[in-house]
Amino acid sequence: MMMQPNIQKALKAANLSDDLRAVFVQMPSLKGPTAALLDYLTLLPTTINQRTREAEPIAVACIRSAIDASRSSDGNFYSSHAEMYRFVRGLFEPFPAILRVTIAYVDPDDEDTECWVPFAESVAQFVERYPGATQINEPSPLVEFADDQRIRLIGAARILGFAWAEAAVGLQP
Repeated sequence: MMMQPNIQKALKAANLSDDLRAVFVQMPSLKGPTAALLDYLTLLPTTINQRTREAEPIAVACIRSAIDASRSSDGNFYSSHAEMYRFVRGLFEPFPAILRVTIAYVDPDDEDTECWVPFAESVAQFVERYPGATQINEPSPLVEFADDQRIRLIGAARILGFAWAEAAVGLQP
């Protein structure tokens, strides 16, 4: 699976590369949803890792969540339908953190500030267009109107398509 080199390095630094490879050996069909999510994100924005209390890219948090959700009680990965479902659901568990910050490009000449419009384009596309983009620790206005589960569903629908999103992270009770 091809992914952005900076995300590969971040996954390796977080000790997630081997586990992710093990998941893909057992469940190769999960490469597609994982690649789609990682193509959508960059190392921006970040969230707080609940274990270490340090900043961590949401892309890494999503992979960590998916791996933890799909790991069996003996620590291995098997190719059961339930495990695949838990992986995709876990992939989007930390996703609402994407709206708890604002991704913006601040013009160095103080001319204009451009903000990423959630779900209109991928974070990666915005950062490619504005290489100096950064994270501002102010929530997106969208968080006032959507709960975490709806944000997961919108993100999954944008990244994976609605049928996949509804099946994996839909608005179940």
